[in-house]
Amino acid sequence: MAVRAAHLSILSVAATVDRLYAIAVLSAAASADGLQVDVLLDGGTVLAARRPSTSYLLPVSPDYASAGTVAFDRAEDTLRDLLGVGVLPSWTALLAWAAKNGAVRVRASADMLHLLGLTLAELDGVVEGVDDVGQFLEEAGDGALLVV
Repeated sequence: MAVRAAHLSILSVAATVDRLYAIAVLSAAASADGLQVDVLLDGGTVLAARRPSTSYLLPVSPDYASAGTVAFDRAEDTLRDLLGVGVLPSWTALLAWAAKNGAVRVRASADMLHLLGLTLAELDGVVEGVDDVGQFLEEAGDGALLVV
């Protein structure tokens, strides 16, 4: 019988809209299933979390380009259109919903904030604190760790 982790830590480094949505969806699903979820925004994801939300301006991962240029461009355009007119919530809004309805904590990398000259107050309200990567990894302990 497999032992299931009670804790999921997600270190977010890729600031593409598809990966940020994946983080939000995984956080919501894991917390709904009873897991404590901790998300640390690092790298470009700190910039992506600035107020106001600019999800519709974020790129789609080039991983999908193998489907062909026309298909990739169409998917990217459709996603940007849906985000731009508010049909889809931003990834931060989805993450905020997960945090409100489950055990999800979202923090920003202290080093990245310092490097970018940003403060916590400049980030979306879903980001509730600041942490350094070492502390985040230590708190992850024996739980599951996902780097996206």
